[in-house]
Amino acid sequence: PKIMDSVLETLPSNLASQATLLDGVHKLQEEMKEGARLKLLEATGPLVGAELWNQDLAGFVERGEGWHEAPWWVVENYMYKRLLQELARCGIEGASYDPFEPQKRQALSASRSPFKASLAPLLDLVAAAEATPEGHKDRRAALEASLIRSLWGNQADLSLSAGKVESAGGGAAGQMISDNTPIALELLEKAAGRPVVIV
Repeated sequence: PKIMDSVLETLPSNLASQATLLDGVHKLQEEMKEGARLKLLEATGPLVGAELWNQDLAGFVERGEGWHEAPWWVVENYMYKRLLQELARCGIEGASYDPFEPQKRQALSASRSPFKASLAPLLDLVAAAEATPEGHKDRRAALEASLIRSLWGNQADLSLSAGKVESAGGGAAGQMISDNTPIALELLEKAAGRPVVIV
């Protein structure tokens, strides 16, 4: 629910002044904390996608699953849909508002220097590795560096930071909770000759 606090703190004044929105988000936070049962979405706006989502939610609702029982992926995405549902109750301005835009802008701004500092050396490492023969240790080092950078780039969804951006670092393997880099590298090396996309 902390990510919801970040959303409330950064609402534009035209939305921040709407008591029904604030009340709806606070109720949503309470549901999450208490592990309330999931309920079907309401078709309050086009971004909610209630009709399609409710087809998938129906099973969880019928089984009486709540915020603490349903799979994490489901409740994380359900939270975003419920937030969009509350915003859409505020009319077209709320329905078209991206509640994470302020955090995204802050993250983008905070990432410029680290991005420049980490990307240029990574590209140099990859270019040097490409000039070596297959199986050379520099190729594996470049692949590992790219894999680690890809992993840390996955923080872009803000869920790891509850929407607050303090700094944009990352890329250090020692900061992982569970490090399966050797296994991932082995699988990637076995994919030689086939397309592998590292984002």
